[in-house]
Amino acid sequence: MEDKAQPPEALCRGQKFPVEGKKMTTIVIVDARSREQKCFVASATKLPQNSSALVLRKAGGNIGTVEKLHGQTLEHPILVIECYQAQSSAGYTSQLYCSDMFHEVIWVGGAGFGFSSYDEETGKKIHRGYALRPFGFPLSGTLIPAGARVECVETHKNSNPDTANAACAALDLMVRCNPNLFILAEGQSDYTSATSFEVPEGAVKPEFDNEHRAEDIFSPENMLEAGIRRMVGSESGREGRIALRYAFLNAFLSADRSPSEANNFMDTVPGIVCYLIGDKVIKHIVETRYADLVKAGWKFDFNKNNMGGYYIRGVSPEGETLSNPLFGNKEVEEFLRHRDSEVK
Repeated sequence: MEDKAQPPEALCRGQKFPVEGKKMTTIVIVDARSREQKCFVASATKLPQNSSALVLRKAGGNIGTVEKLHGQTLEHPILVIECYQAQSSAGYTSQLYCSDMFHEVIWVGGAGFGFSSYDEETGKKIHRGYALRPFGFPLSGTLIPAGARVECVETHKNSNPDTANAACAALDLMVRCNPNLFILAEGQSDYTSATSFEVPEGAVKPEFDNEHRAEDIFSPENMLEAGIRRMVGSESGREGRIALRYAFLNAFLSADRSPSEANNFMDTVPGIVCYLIGDKVIKHIVETRYADLVKAGWKFDFNKNNMGGYYIRGVSPEGETLSNPLFGNKEVEEFLRHRDSEVK
């Protein structure tokens, strides 16, 4: 029989390595945002204000795809990141489990998760985003306790949509019959494959140390700023558009609307950021930030256009004018009409 590829020794034998400074917990990541399901290892800490919010520092030594873990028992927790659903085909990944021993967590930021781009002016690669930072859009995931046995689940060999659907039903039944079982499925319209993670009886939720940069890098202010920056697009004019976002939020918060309400129709702040920080904290930050912008010389106003709609306009201290149309946002227009009637 052909030998299976072995994962890093630290995963299988629980080997401990000395780490200077703050102690962290080793965690295995399975990235289910694509059908490749690549795996790597990281250290993990949690935010003191939310034990479900994790910060990961990538440790390198990529394992490859999840198939490399088949046949292994891992002594470290496993974090399965999100799922995948193709927009142009029936390709997907899916997480299946029926027990509260598998915990939903949020990956809020980390180090080593950047990207490289080519600079045409210098002819060199530019590396960005590798430093420790909060993510503009945190990722959700499922935490599997340590000690899980990873196996390939036998499904079907033929290419047939009906058989693929039957295989999905079988996987769902497997997790219903075994509360210790977590299944990561992957497939297309005509086939289904899967990997199982079975934890031992009595498995407990992993505990992580507090993140020691929580008060500065992962402060609520920085996390909200990262969320807003993620929503404003390209570099050109970004600072101005960020200012408009704060002005927009401030207008609605002053009318006793929560940031999560604003998020529903304006995509101003990712909803997951609102969840992490809390509406009251976000309201305080936005009001303070708006006041700072006004003190710095920014001027904001809401106006009607010649088509009966509304837009927000901001003028920078340097005289640069930016505007953001509010077409199609009925709640925005309702609020502004009400304000206009009060002024009259």
